[in-house]
Amino acid sequence: MKRAKTIVLLGVIAFAQAGLFAGAHVSDLNRLLEDSPARSSKAKKTKRLQEKAPAKDTSKFSIKKGDSELQFGGSAKIEHYVKKNACLLNRHLPDSLEYFKHTVNIDFDYVYGKETFDHKALECFLRLRHKGFWGLSQNYTDRGSITVDASTVNIAGVKTGGHSHSTGRALPWISEAWLSYSFNAAFGLKHDAIHSMKLGWFPFSLGRGIALGSDYGTNRPYLGVYGYGTEDKFAPGILLTGDILKNVLSYDLYFARMQEFNKSLSNTLDLIRENWISAQTTIPWRGSGKDNDLYAARLKWKAFDTKKYGKLNVEPYIYYNIADDSYVEFEPDASMKFGAYGLSTEYTWKNLEIGAEVAANYGKEDVVAYDRNSILLQVNATGQIEQVYSRIFITDPAKASAYGSGTKAVVNEYASAFAKSSAYRENGKGGTVSGSSTMYYNGGLSSDVTDANQIYNTPTKSNRFRPAYKNDLRGWMIALDGAYKIPSWNLKIAASYHFASGDANPHENEVNKRYKGFIGLNEWYMGKRVPSIFLLGQRNLQAATALTRNSDELESDIAFTDMHMTGLGATWTPRIGNKTLDINPNALFFFRDARSGKVILSGTTWEVSQTEKASKFMGSELNLVTKCEVLKDLTLFGAFAVFIPGSYFKDIAGVPLDSDYFAKFSKYGVTNPKEYRLGSDTAYHMNLGLDFKF
Repeated sequence: MKRAKTIVLLGVIAFAQAGLFAGAHVSDLNRLLEDSPARSSKAKKTKRLQEKAPAKDTSKFSIKKGDSELQFGGSAKIEHYVKKNACLLNRHLPDSLEYFKHTVNIDFDYVYGKETFDHKALECFLRLRHKGFWGLSQNYTDRGSITVDASTVNIAGVKTGGHSHSTGRALPWISEAWLSYSFNAAFGLKHDAIHSMKLGWFPFSLGRGIALGSDYGTNRPYLGVYGYGTEDKFAPGILLTGDILKNVLSYDLYFARMQEFNKSLSNTLDLIRENWISAQTTIPWRGSGKDNDLYAARLKWKAFDTKKYGKLNVEPYIYYNIADDSYVEFEPDASMKFGAYGLSTEYTWKNLEIGAEVAANYGKEDVVAYDRNSILLQVNATGQIEQVYSRIFITDPAKASAYGSGTKAVVNEYASAFAKSSAYRENGKGGTVSGSSTMYYNGGLSSDVTDANQIYNTPTKSNRFRPAYKNDLRGWMIALDGAYKIPSWNLKIAASYHFASGDANPHENEVNKRYKGFIGLNEWYMGKRVPSIFLLGQRNLQAATALTRNSDELESDIAFTDMHMTGLGATWTPRIGNKTLDINPNALFFFRDARSGKVILSGTTWEVSQTEKASKFMGSELNLVTKCEVLKDLTLFGAFAVFIPGSYFKDIAGVPLDSDYFAKFSKYGVTNPKEYRLGSDTAYHMNLGLDFKF
């Protein structure tokens, strides 16, 4: 695999170099066709400077010396949020949130060569960021910062710990840092087609950012793709970009290292595969070449740009993600090799604009055969702490009334021999433990395992042995929207339709299957011309994946998947004195794609109906987005949203998700699950803020 990755990287670089010199020849041919004796070289150089020189950004401070320039800029945003019923749509819970949030960016941008080479020969960009909630100074720090919050550790029912180490300082971190240089300047190539390379942390997305976005670490971990919710920086990568036909056709070739597992011997020798059944007869180390890598390519084609027919931009793209050590239930226990290919278009003509994008997933997820058994601590009948196996029982659990009611086997040489024996790699299978063992732990006598005891593996859904299986990933999506301007009214009217295929949790049934749900990588798409502020913009709502049967662990997913979304919007820009105010109301309607079973509640118990299906209508969102530049570079903005749940949430109300508050509060005498789980009450969202750019 490591050799394959090296070959791919060499191929990418070779393709870029081929494009570089091909672009040179095409550019030279175009120059020969366009040049005439009457045009002097000075006139041509002046024209190129006019084409390439960007408009001077007067809002940034700069220092210039010779052909080098250093610009300083940034932004400061302060927001106030108020939310009600935003997480569980349940008015019986104290789900009323109110807080202040700030984001400060400081930018440094160094550019060299615009005068010497007629374009940026070298550019280096750095963005320092601090983000946080007022009153929680340590809430946002860089992932690399060492902070230990006050916490407790529960050992066999005894809570201990309760210490805290934190900086107590508002620490900035690097959210964007990259270096870009031009091959033209480096190799002295004199033509208009510019080819360059960018390296570092920078944003990169395909199309609208649905199939592949730039929000590094915002994925859904239950799908086996990388996710880390507080990254707040861009993925580290390399981008080769250049012109094939100047102002007509260009290319991008992209590589990103999403996760690094190969930087030291301790990484490659890490014994992380001890519970892999395939590795229990070999050394269970990680091995080499297990990094999480991403490869992407696209073309940007300006098909035509005329006054008569308008302007059409076309972007075909593809990406491929290789993650050999992925996380599904344990880390690692799967391998993801998947991607997406698609086509994005944007068309404008006079006052009309139309956008469309379609994409489809391809690839597979290999989930390995896994031994879920682990060692736990428990207090025995004599009050002593002992080690026991989590999924090996002394009594037959198949005869028990509920999972976990059998006596867990104590860890000793005899039970350990059973745990390691390949003869008993079958769920529900048992054997007789030979001999007798008395085990001392923490100075006390533990339970005995004797000849009379039969020993068993658990036979339930959360069984000891998980079989290997494959998920064939075949989701797809489509996005359509358009807008029309009415200049005399300072008005723009927009409409949109979006679809992303859906499916049940692919790890619910441990068999080979085709997963039809669309998977977007690093995606945080909220709509383009008709935005969703609450459902897709905030993503606070916990909405269950399609329900097919009861499960101990239900997943919630509110990403752009398993969804039909249609919307209407308008943007009115009236002038108030010398100011322009943007007023953008929107109405959106959401439907599920995959059919879900209806939740049936009986007292405090619940089940997913196998005959009754839940409605697909998720609900309606009404939102209003406003902004106004009150002073130069200072913008006052606001976003207000109401989400009215549809019959879908009414049909699954009471389903327990990851945060099952009914189970947590049951010791306080609560009796109605609907009052402490996902409900169907109206949700509200508001945030107001100031955004200053300098």
